[in-house]
Amino acid sequence: MLVPSFPQSWVIHCPRSPSTNEFLDNLHTFQTLQARIQGSPGLPLPNPSRSFWCYPPSPIATHVSKLPTHADFVVVGSGITGTSVVRRLLDDASAEGHDVSVVMLEARDACSGASGRISVREVDSLDVFYNSNMFEKAKTKIQTYKADLPFDAEHHEVYEAKEAIEKYRLASDTVGCISSSAGAIHPYQFVTGILAKLLSRYPTGSNPYYTLSTPRGIITTPHVIHATNGWAATLLEKLRGKIIPFRGNMSAQRPGQSLPIPDSNPTSHRSFVFYTRPMGYDYLTQLPTGEYEFMLGGGFAQDGDEGYEAMGNTDDTTYSTRIGTHLSGVLPRYFGENNWGEGVPLEGEWAEGRVKALWSGILGISVDLIPWVGRLPCVISGRSEPPLSSAVKSEKGEGMHVGATPGEWIAAGYSGEGMVHAWLSGKALADMVLGRELEGKLGEWFPDIMRVSEKRWKKAKAENLLEALNDD
Repeated sequence: MLVPSFPQSWVIHCPRSPSTNEFLDNLHTFQTLQARIQGSPGLPLPNPSRSFWCYPPSPIATHVSKLPTHADFVVVGSGITGTSVVRRLLDDASAEGHDVSVVMLEARDACSGASGRISVREVDSLDVFYNSNMFEKAKTKIQTYKADLPFDAEHHEVYEAKEAIEKYRLASDTVGCISSSAGAIHPYQFVTGILAKLLSRYPTGSNPYYTLSTPRGIITTPHVIHATNGWAATLLEKLRGKIIPFRGNMSAQRPGQSLPIPDSNPTSHRSFVFYTRPMGYDYLTQLPTGEYEFMLGGGFAQDGDEGYEAMGNTDDTTYSTRIGTHLSGVLPRYFGENNWGEGVPLEGEWAEGRVKALWSGILGISVDLIPWVGRLPCVISGRSEPPLSSAVKSEKGEGMHVGATPGEWIAAGYSGEGMVHAWLSGKALADMVLGRELEGKLGEWFPDIMRVSEKRWKKAKAENLLEALNDD
């Protein structure tokens, strides 16, 4: 075959048009993102960035027991979900006269994942808007909410610009806000406090079906409960692209001297959500003691490629420089420079100036924005279930067993709303594992839409996530 050869002067160079360049850049971003979200999250990295929530460390932070060779239940993950599951398993089994063994596995210290890193206290909550279109959409949703669920929505109030600015001392370009009530919690102290009580209440005292290999040895169990949220797809390959790890960023900051200090009056304790653009938001709460630190997180859209850099990113040993810069400088802007006042530069264990600490943590984003709770079908776990004969044996009588038939279970994919969903999801999951759905009255309070099913798994697609976020 002859291949014609042309002089160099004959070659025509066509410059790329701006639209071509933009298309190629978007294609590269999509291909990079697709590869990240379809890959394994891996294991949590050692030496994560220092979380202000986790200091001082709990006495049980590094608790290590001798690893048994077998357990009735193995829970992977020691955050809010895992702790809720373990507490329910032990307390309910004990109340029914069963002596069961539960092992909790954790890659790092107790409660060192998102529960102890990205979570915030929630109190009187304010959604603050700087975009009029977003505010109008939010007001429409509140109207619908109040019409459909008037009792649940009775604590939601809408404040237009002038009243919002005066009442809450916000910046002058605030277009309005929506107030509601919420609970208050220090997630790290909450989780580690419960774990400490469980260790005291239930001191450590077969057949190898599921076999878990850990750096400390091998353990077998008829039940594996996945409570690892953003890292769930490490052990569950079929959930890659369904629950996507996402690196969130958090900060602890000293408030300006002109801002009011929370006191014993509950109405002085507030949290804020600031909306400045269609995608992403910043969220803020204030600690009730110490230096009354502002705990500010968010900045999703300030990361590279409109936040896509955070998708599939499980490196919490550092934080996003761009988001860190945004979080470090935006608070006086939200409240207005005239309302902020001077900062309080102090010396000590933490950084001087307004920003005491910046760190990150890994969330688990469900591509359909709904948590995944329940038994994992074999098509999703990728493993066959142990036989019924391996079920947890009851001490009450021959042939009796404790709980549901053996299998794998999960509660994960909270999409940044773990403080709302994780504890009750863990409680519901424990009732499922114990075969107590009727006794636990799950039909009265647990949403079936959150259950894991093969149909839902097939329908959930990563490409639908961005569309869902844009619809909000």
